[in-house]
Amino acid sequence: MELQRLMWNSIGTLGELLRPHRVEFWFALSPVFTYWLLAGFYDLLDHSSSTFVAKYRIARREPEPGRVNRVSRAHVCQRVLLQHGMQLVATLAALVLDPQQCSANPPVGWVRAGLQFLIGMFIMDTWQYWIHRAMHTSRFMYKHFHSTHHQLWNPYAFGALYNHPLEALLLDTLGATICFFSLNMTCQLAVGFFCFSTAKTVLDHSNYRFPLNPLHDMFPNSAAYHDVHHDFHGLKANYSQPFFIMWDLIMGTYMDPRSLQLSPEELAAAAAVVPKPAPAIQDAALNHEAAASAAKADGGAAAPAAAAGGSSGSSNRSSTDAAHLQAEGEAPPVQEEAEGVDGQADKYVGKVRSRLHRSHA
Repeated sequence: MELQRLMWNSIGTLGELLRPHRVEFWFALSPVFTYWLLAGFYDLLDHSSSTFVAKYRIARREPEPGRVNRVSRAHVCQRVLLQHGMQLVATLAALVLDPQQCSANPPVGWVRAGLQFLIGMFIMDTWQYWIHRAMHTSRFMYKHFHSTHHQLWNPYAFGALYNHPLEALLLDTLGATICFFSLNMTCQLAVGFFCFSTAKTVLDHSNYRFPLNPLHDMFPNSAAYHDVHHDFHGLKANYSQPFFIMWDLIMGTYMDPRSLQLSPEELAAAAAVVPKPAPAIQDAALNHEAAASAAKADGGAAAPAAAAGGSSGSSNRSSTDAAHLQAEGEAPPVQEEAEGVDGQADKYVGKVRSRLHRSHA
């Protein structure tokens, strides 16, 4: 009977507190809303065929075809929902245990709120850097916990909080709790702080770097910066998240994103060439390849037939072959007569093409 009465009392308390006009409602649910709305926007971009959007997707200089995301988007979303459920349960339990924690701590002035916000960012960065780094330096922790997150070799927005449940509690829930109670934040300030940190986490996993992005302009810890950490070459670098990079700089774990990623200018130059190869290049390259193959097979007798067969292939196959021949320097001299071929772009065509036309796994 006592347990049943306690349960009903808790439900009554939450029913009173979780009304849209009360701060407790937004304190519990606003980070969840922020996550799914922002991640949903970037998911639309992931499925866009716009050349403008493709130009600002992050592309690695040395993509590794064998390293693909090993989990489906459906599984990722289910795991994130689980994490949000766990965080929601923890928040609701805190509200039940102390129903007055929001009303007993009234709003503060702008100066104090700003200082608390800034200090909270440093506290969260410090907590997450050292826990994150420990997840990589400890084989046990990486194997049993953090490797879950790195099943996403190519990050995307919905996967920002794709973690092992215990890592989620340690890294995110406990870190946020430390910030909230150590600074004696008001619930109003906490709503803004947690929504901001959630949005920053989603942006850092979005895999986009648009020219106008205030958060990425303000913070060097951006999508390009964090993508380095998901690259095999930078797996033990760029641990900092979600705001600053001071701990990476201090501890010598910083890696410049430019060393692993193509710039938007390089992508734009390659995109101008790859989708629409010059017809002369395409036909000559196919004939060249077909003739070479036939000559090896029967001394050149079957070359015309092979060339004719090659010309009936799909346009995607033709583009790929032409780009490959350009990259290897095997294309015939007619390439020099094609218009719109930029010398700088040739260097990156072979590497960029797969990234530009690959949807996120």
